[in-house]
Amino acid sequence: MRPLTSLVLAATLPLAGCANYDFAKARLPNGEYDIPRLIADLKASGSSSLTDMTWIPFVVFRARIFQATEDRDRLPTGYKFGDALDVGPLGLVSDQQSRLFAPAGEPIESYTAVGVGWRVLYNHREDLVETTYGTRRHAGWRFALLLGDEDKSYTPKSAAPKSTSN
Repeated sequence: MRPLTSLVLAATLPLAGCANYDFAKARLPNGEYDIPRLIADLKASGSSSLTDMTWIPFVVFRARIFQATEDRDRLPTGYKFGDALDVGPLGLVSDQQSRLFAPAGEPIESYTAVGVGWRVLYNHREDLVETTYGTRRHAGWRFALLLGDEDKSYTPKSAAPKSTSN
C-alpha cells in the first residue's frame, strides 16, 4: 500500500462508526421497530438519544436516531425517530425517514423522502399523518425538475368487523 493511501485509511477508520445502541434488538419479526421497547431502552440508558451512525467520507453516511421531543422542536410531547442514508459524494443518492410518536408509542406522523442526483434528477416524498379519524397522505414525485405529480388522499379508519354468530 502506498503511504498516502495508508494514512487516509487510518484517518477515516475512526470516523466509520459511532453507536450507543444496537437497533437490531428492537426489530419485530415483520421488520418494523418495537417502539415501546425503544422508549424503555431510551429511559434505561440515561442518555438523551439512542444512536447508530456510520460515516465513510464521500462514500456513505447512515444515521439512525431515536430521542424524546424537546421544547425547541415545537412538536408534541413524545418521541422522534429518524433514519437517513446518503450514498456518494455529498448525498448524491439519499433515503430519509422520520417518524413522530406519542408518549405511549402510538404513531402520529411519518415522512419519507428518496432522492437521486441531489434531489434534482429524481425526488419522491410522502407524508402520513395519523388522526383520530384515519390517515392523511400527501405524496409527490418530481423527475428532472420537469415532470412530476402530487397526490393527496385520506383513508378513514375502518369500522370494526361485524361478528357473525351461529
